Amino acid sequence: MLQTTINLYSFRDLSKDVQQLVIAEHKDFLESMPVSIEDENGNLVDEFEEYTDEDAIEVIEVNGYLYFKDGTLASCSTYTGGHAKAGITEFRLHGDTYVLPIK
Repeated sequence: MLQTTINLYSFRDLSKDVQQLVIAEHKDFLESMPVSIEDENGNLVDEFEEYTDEDAIEVIEVNGYLYFKDGTLASCSTYTGGHAKAGITEFRLHGDTYVLPIK
């Protein structure tokens, strides 16, 4: 068996060029989802919003997303609140799940 190390990066740990790619991709994602807003008649209507780079960065950092060096989003779940796995972050790769030593 061969063992290897996989490096995952927080947004701030990515190169500036890769950060710009991540921001653009996340803005596209955010802007693809409508936001339900109540109109003057009390009806909910779906509207699409534009997001700034700062909005995208805030969402990325609040959610603690992890990336590969090229900016590809890693498949991770961080459990919070009253969940049985609260405080644990899991990384999934090719059907296997690994508990990350997040500090």
